Amino acid sequence: MATEDNNSGLRTGESKRRKCTYAARREKTKELRQEIRRLESQVAVLKIRSAKPGQESEVDAMLKQTAEENTMMRDSAKIHQLQVAKMQSAINQCLRTQQSHPLYTYISLPQHWDERKTKLTAIREEKLRNAYNFVMDPGYIVDVDKTTYSDELFE
Repeated sequence: MATEDNNSGLRTGESKRRKCTYAARREKTKELRQEIRRLESQVAVLKIRSAKPGQESEVDAMLKQTAEENTMMRDSAKIHQLQVAKMQSAINQCLRTQQSHPLYTYISLPQHWDERKTKLTAIREEKLRNAYNFVMDPGYIVDVDKTTYSDELFE
């Protein structure tokens, strides 16, 4: 029977599960790094407040340099994001125009029937060779990651 303790809000009779050492150390490291950042920012603020008239320019120069670096990195990140968006758009358009079948090819035929016939006969051999290779190549269709049975291996 678990009873609730009025002071701590914990139930007696239930054991609290301990964290593994690695997780506890990782959390402690994270907390300490946050504390270091906070203390470093406080030190920078105190230096600015207690700086003499000649020293203010040094601190201001450091702050300006840091601000310039931040804007350069932000601009670089924006440029990279735009490039990624352009590439995604190009890939999306390419996928929409292509069919999923490997034998599919887009053929632009002229209006005149004789020209159509000559163009089709010109690409006939290549299309037949591609189709033959597609049908006869068992590894082209079979996914190597999937399990295959022995009767499928020799068909």
